[in-house]
Amino acid sequence: MGVHPDGALDVRRRRPGRDGRHARLTLPADCVASSVELGYATTIHGAQGSTADVCHALVAGAETREQLYTALSRGRDANHVWVQVGHADAHTAPIARDLVMTDGATGVLESILASDDEAARSASTLVRLADDPAALLGPAVACYCDSVAMASERVLTDVDRARIDMAGRLSQLTGEDAWPTLRGRLAQVAANGADPVQVVMDAMASGRLVAARDRAAVLDHRLELLAARGQQRGPLDYLPPVPVRALMDPEWGDYVAARENLVRDLADRVRESASDSAPAWASGMNVPPGLIEEVTIWRAAFSIPDADRRPTGPPRRRPMESRWQDGLELRLQKTDSDGRRWAEQVIDRAPRLAGDPGLARLGRELAEVEASGRDAGRMLYIALAQSLPDDHSADAVRYRVARLVAHGIPSLMVERPSPPRRPLPPPRPYSPRPDRGRSIGI
Repeated sequence: MGVHPDGALDVRRRRPGRDGRHARLTLPADCVASSVELGYATTIHGAQGSTADVCHALVAGAETREQLYTALSRGRDANHVWVQVGHADAHTAPIARDLVMTDGATGVLESILASDDEAARSASTLVRLADDPAALLGPAVACYCDSVAMASERVLTDVDRARIDMAGRLSQLTGEDAWPTLRGRLAQVAANGADPVQVVMDAMASGRLVAARDRAAVLDHRLELLAARGQQRGPLDYLPPVPVRALMDPEWGDYVAARENLVRDLADRVRESASDSAPAWASGMNVPPGLIEEVTIWRAAFSIPDADRRPTGPPRRRPMESRWQDGLELRLQKTDSDGRRWAEQVIDRAPRLAGDPGLARLGRELAEVEASGRDAGRMLYIALAQSLPDDHSADAVRYRVARLVAHGIPSLMVERPSPPRRPLPPPRPYSPRPDRGRSIGI
């Protein structure tokens, strides 16, 4: 706000406090000289060709890997990335998953690294992708899920909307961050003929909500658990079904039905092409053709890149998808007895790795290490001796084992036979001092 003659600065907090006022203070001149540095804000495109001593980049997940490279190569001495998790936009669609299931920093960076600049693709690549069912299925699934949510909202009557709003007010949920998402879920419930108020009351009675930070997010999860246990399924078993009222609607019925048929047709085409060649994720595994087809459709439905060697990709958080993913992982483990045996040993030594999507691949590679004649058990022991990251724990262990395979076990960790000890001298004969016997009472 202002600069004093001695170099002190008058500053104001950008965001107002609870009282609506902007806090102000004066930074002393010595503090300014030691801790304040002039910086400039710009976009990634505006920073191209520019360099600075230190660069701080803010990413939110919509960037491409080319943009991330540009942002993290502007600093001469250091480059830092700050990751925004969750949506900051108040106008996010009610069905947006980030409102209740926020990706961590690792997930956001992974999505950026998996996204490339479509404008830089060649014409031949775009033509090939335009007719590739595996590349088309992921966007078709996303459009289908959005159409189900939108159609459910549009076919509601005024009475349905009033009942949804009443459910939010009676349960004091309208002020929760995830209320827009829960409201979208209740729209689908109402479009299937159920009463939103009763559904919310039943969900609240099924468990405690006292310690919940966002009660709407917890209730949304409970409602999806109930939907996952139901008999209705979408075009794929792990996708939500189209509500009955939406299918019967003269305006939306044909549209959502077309979206549903498109997903089925693309899934059938992916199934037909799955047997053309062995996928990279199945290397070293004896997977039946039918299971390869199901996993290939799963990977295409959620746009899992080929570079991700985990058979089912990153963990899915929605109950219906998570249950299906766990089933696929269990079936894959049964086809690889040696890998399953090593995966069980990993869980015995590190129970937190149970359920990790990278566990199957870790077990398979440990089996390959053992088959090559190396001490896989010793390498696993060394790899687990250090603390593991919160994300991709099994992949971290696999990376450490791969380094041990490439460079060998460090000499300090190799058990060497200890040198023989000298024989102890014979004990001296015991001869008490003359005064010792008189001090002992018998």
